[in-house]
Amino acid sequence: MKKTFIILVVVVIILVLAVVGWQFLFKKSNEGGSCKNDKNCLEGLKCVNNICYSGKEGDPCNTYQDCQEISLCKNSKCLKISERPNEETFDEYFTDIGLGILPAGGELPMDLHQNVEVFSRGGGQLCLYGTLTKDSSVATAIYDSAKKKYVAEKTAYPKTLEKGGFAGCSPVDMAAGKYEYKVYIGDTLVVLLPFEVQ
Repeated sequence: MKKTFIILVVVVIILVLAVVGWQFLFKKSNEGGSCKNDKNCLEGLKCVNNICYSGKEGDPCNTYQDCQEISLCKNSKCLKISERPNEETFDEYFTDIGLGILPAGGELPMDLHQNVEVFSRGGGQLCLYGTLTKDSSVATAIYDSAKKKYVAEKTAYPKTLEKGGFAGCSPVDMAAGKYEYKVYIGDTLVVLLPFEVQ
């Protein structure tokens, strides 16, 4: 009888350890749960900074791949966008690109403030600047993220831009809101720069 009791206790302990081990080794975490890699998260979730996330707008990210489709990773947060740019074409034609502001009375390039994301009506000009790796035909458009329509249709620069640095500016004449500045090489969207007008 004593021997049977000891065997029963050992079997119960083994079963408990097996269940705990199974939960520890194979259980997948819900959104917000801890993880070491994507395999530790439920299907559709990504492991970002040791936490499972779905990649929705506002979730933390390290690359655009941590975000849901048609999103960017901007300032380490997922940001929903209208369409995804072609990164391979960007890498082929540009080394950098961004938005900046040219204060009233300022001159390019010395007065250009780079990496600006918030603009004010009447507070200078909105500028696109960058560096091309080869001569290119560039076009731009401005898209209203809230109204889901273009406020400036796709327009090609009047001449081919030469390899090297460039900048072009225009007045900030759109209503307060959130926008996307889209840059194209031919018909291919190569970069999308979110910005806000206050």
